[in-house]
Amino acid sequence: SLNASYTSENSQLFVNNQFSKIKTTNKSISLNIDYRINDNIYIVYQTNLNDIKNNLDTNISFKSTQFNNEITLNWQFLEKHFLQFNALQTSNKISDTKNNHFLSNILYRYKIKKYNIDLDAQIFNLLNTKEFTTNIVDNYSYQSNFYRLRPRQLLLTIRFSL
Repeated sequence: SLNASYTSENSQLFVNNQFSKIKTTNKSISLNIDYRINDNIYIVYQTNLNDIKNNLDTNISFKSTQFNNEITLNWQFLEKHFLQFNALQTSNKISDTKNNHFLSNILYRYKIKKYNIDLDAQIFNLLNTKEFTTNIVDNYSYQSNFYRLRPRQLLLTIRFSL
């Protein structure tokens, strides 16, 4: 699927004890692809680009660009084995500040069908990324969230039904 949008809005904002006119434009495009290569391999790819610009009549302008790519590969092999790999790349730019991040996780699952048990081994933050930043921008504000991430982590789980 492919989605695109364009919005333009004029409004007033109370800044420094006076009303100022603000014009906001938002351009967005996203692409989602779900593709089954065969009965055993399934890929999901998502990407989106958002470009937001605010102009105040006081000759102040503000621009933000956000670009995300995410891919997930699911592979069912040898009937009892399942492997999933996920990778996310983000790029955020607010004015002159840029943030680029790459995150990935991996999951291996072994199924014991006779007893309806799944044994999972998951590695989170495979590349040991230290930090992650997200930006939220709208007509009246912008917010930047900074996260410190846990180091690479291995999680072993057993799932069963009673």
